[in-house]
Amino acid sequence: MELRVNWEDTGVIKQVLDPDRILVVHNFLSEAQCTALIRRSEALAYEAGTVAGVVNENIRNNERVILDDEALASQLFHRAAPFLPAVLEHHRLVGFNERWRFYRYQPGQTFNPHRDGS
Repeated sequence: MELRVNWEDTGVIKQVLDPDRILVVHNFLSEAQCTALIRRSEALAYEAGTVAGVVNENIRNNERVILDDEALASQLFHRAAPFLPAVLEHHRLVGFNERWRFYRYQPGQTFNPHRDGS
């Protein structure tokens, strides 16, 4: 899925919350682009989210779908690159992970703080 937009007209704003650690890129995607990604995810089969391969409702009870898309990762990384540091903790940034996770929440569903198994 190609996200077509004139990036200069989006009003993208970088907000640094913690220097070299946390930033927000406001208006990174347009409303239409967000809608397209949501529709794409909803065309797939959402399932119960797992933690370390196990459904653990004490940590999360939402649904998710996983989509691998190298082209989307490349396109969004090139869009984000001007807002990101070229080097982070002695590692050169080279791209985004191609595995996209879409999460869906119904009223009352949560994803509590946790540490991944890796």
